[in-house]
Amino acid sequence: MVTLLYSYFLDNLNRLYIPDNVKQRIKLLYHTSIDVLTIHIILKEEFDDYIT
Repeated sequence: MVTLLYSYFLDNLNRLYIPDNVKQRIKLLYHTSIDVLTIHIILKEEFDDYIT
């Protein structure tokens, strides 16, 4: 299920403005088998000014 959620998120990246460094971090974290909720928490800490 996480894979479907992740692929849905990536398919919608064209509609959202997400900086390239954040996209790269998402891909890296996902490929290390980290779940989406944990990825969100990590990104919120690292890129607090981008993510609400």
